[in-house]
Amino acid sequence: PDAKGVSSVTYPSALGNYARVYAMTYKIVNRYSLVKWASYTQGEVVGEMAPDNSLFDKTRRIVHARLFDEGPYWDVEVRVLIETETSEPDSFGQFQPRFQWRVIGGDPFLETKLNNEIKLALTNNAYLKKHHVSLRSEVEVPTERQGPLPPPVRGADARGTSSATPPESPGSSPAPDNGYDVSGLVSTDVSGEASYSDLEALGVYYLRSGRYSLASTALRTAVDLRGRNPFGWYLLAQSEFANSRFRPAAAAIRRGVENNPEWARSEVEFRSFYGGNTQDFAGHFGRLEQRLREDSGDEDALLVLGYIYYFSGRHTDALSVFDGLAQGNPRDSVFSHYRRHAQLAIAKASGLEEH
Repeated sequence: PDAKGVSSVTYPSALGNYARVYAMTYKIVNRYSLVKWASYTQGEVVGEMAPDNSLFDKTRRIVHARLFDEGPYWDVEVRVLIETETSEPDSFGQFQPRFQWRVIGGDPFLETKLNNEIKLALTNNAYLKKHHVSLRSEVEVPTERQGPLPPPVRGADARGTSSATPPESPGSSPAPDNGYDVSGLVSTDVSGEASYSDLEALGVYYLRSGRYSLASTALRTAVDLRGRNPFGWYLLAQSEFANSRFRPAAAAIRRGVENNPEWARSEVEFRSFYGGNTQDFAGHFGRLEQRLREDSGDEDALLVLGYIYYFSGRHTDALSVFDGLAQGNPRDSVFSHYRRHAQLAIAKASGLEEH
């Protein structure tokens, strides 16, 4: 016969209390990894396991746990991503990446272990006893979390509604001083012997001058000349968006994250590179809207949309976009990268403590 009380244990009875589910998830993730980031309000815990050389390259495992609203209870899923380090030696800078990591797969054995252990602890071992499996959990069930933070608002009200409307124009806000001297570069032949720095500066000049096709040509030539660069791919993404080429823009965003994920921590304003031509932005954004009306599931166009929202300060709208993309493809590191940064930006703006 079942152990005492096992037959009465259900998902709603064991996982119905958000604070208890979150606390147990945090505790077990922190047991197997070092928690790097966690959010009570967003229901996520991200930890990193110590790197090793198990695949001959520098390898690490990232543990990503998330709570999902299932109505009468909160479900938990844990994914374990395996990443290898792919960066080249380079000096550090303000937005220069330290190490660059690439996802190469998952660890299904560790995922199963963590998912089972969390539910074992929350159900006092009933999760597997119902299947007549004898497996002892060493995790103590904590008391309910005490504190000022309530559980997140469920359903669509959690983040509000979002529509694909362009961010408000910043007016005559000056573009940031990027240190480029473009005087004398206007006549540069982009197919000639110009250096990467010259081509990048020329691309910025053409962007701010409203010559978007020439900007793409200059910046594409620049990244072809030096693929590993901290800023060129992001600038190329901007110019491709302006030319309504959303697939190349999305590809450039991905290469940018691969080369320099720290860019997401900068306070660059997307429209600053329009210079005095901010009215062009509405037309460019309208063409992106039209593309999404034609195919609302176009992941490239959605990635560009979320990216624009993020670097326009509309972090709630960005989170709504990246949340949908990440749910559809949870192993996509670019979607989860910007989703996490949008969550951090919202928490920072709200004055919520992330721990």
